[in-house]
Amino acid sequence: MIIDLLDCTRIIQVMNQNSNFFKEVEDTTYNFLNLIKKPNKNFSYFPTESGLTKGGRNLELGFSCFAIKIFYILGYWEKLSDEEKINWGNYINKFQQNILNIPNNSYVDNVLVDNYLNIDFSRIHKDFAKFLLNNLNIKNYDSKKDNLQTSVRAETKQAISTLYQVSLRPKYNYDQFPNKKNELDEFFKKLDWSKPWNAGAQYAGICVFSKNIDSHETLEYLHKFSDSIVNPNNGAYYLGSQPNKSELINGTMKVISGLDWIDQDIHYPKKLIDLCISSFPENDGCDLVDIIYVMFQCSKVTNYKKKEIINYVSEILKIIKNHYFRETGGFSYFLNKSQTHYYGVKISKGLNHPDIHGTTLLIWALSMIREILEPENNNWKILKP
Repeated sequence: MIIDLLDCTRIIQVMNQNSNFFKEVEDTTYNFLNLIKKPNKNFSYFPTESGLTKGGRNLELGFSCFAIKIFYILGYWEKLSDEEKINWGNYINKFQQNILNIPNNSYVDNVLVDNYLNIDFSRIHKDFAKFLLNNLNIKNYDSKKDNLQTSVRAETKQAISTLYQVSLRPKYNYDQFPNKKNELDEFFKKLDWSKPWNAGAQYAGICVFSKNIDSHETLEYLHKFSDSIVNPNNGAYYLGSQPNKSELINGTMKVISGLDWIDQDIHYPKKLIDLCISSFPENDGCDLVDIIYVMFQCSKVTNYKKKEIINYVSEILKIIKNHYFRETGGFSYFLNKSQTHYYGVKISKGLNHPDIHGTTLLIWALSMIREILEPENNNWKILKP
């Protein structure tokens, strides 16, 4: 009886500590966003406060999308006026443009494009070596053009999903993506599904873009394709030999985020819960949020191992707290180090400061952890990635 009483007291203390932490994060994150907001420029943010590179100072689109997501999760968005919301949406939509060799109505940050097009003599040698290895069938490297297309597609997915999240829409319809059976066959066949993190991201992108077209053919294909890549033994989505657990879980996160957009159920949620519990993430933003997202989404459709899930996310919460900067607010993507690159562009020197991407990912992770630990007190919103 005494032991039970002590346990209850300890649990209550931990719950109070967590609640206080969530409240503190809610208060200090707004200060962090003001700290990295570009002076005299609405809706534009630096990726971090110190150690910025030229790319970090000049990139805009992705960081503005991250800020909107933070505003949405923590409830800041609801406090904006209708005019401010519309103006922010218009700011995002100004990046929607038509550029040679890039699909029409893509969301394009010109700084990102310039990074791929500028001549870098050290990179020329690397690109030529990759070209030779490709032609000798020794390795299969993506070309600079392929990498640019992939980055722009990812930025476009980011912008469109952000706008939908806050009930705004693209200015122009984006339909320049594979959406017919033969196009989808060719697109997905080229992807390496033994590396599902990247392949799953491409699948998720098509799912997001499908919102822009009302096509039964596209949706039916996406549903059936997910059936073809799921492994019934562990619930993960891949083909070929099983990847390492980090690749496996991160790739699965990408696929089920796509399933969320097309309203398809997760195939084997219990298997995925077991997979997550048997693994432990690396200490960076993507790994932390991805495993929480998989576990959270699965826990919404089953009561399987609820106690184990609570214990697991409580341990992850301890890790996330180590990324938090109490004095300034915000979180770093890496432990004691800000994010250094964004789609191949060097954005910072990686100093011991919080950054906007790490803050977005870890606040998103916290919103899901909070929903698991204290659903009755959770006033934060949860992103649709």
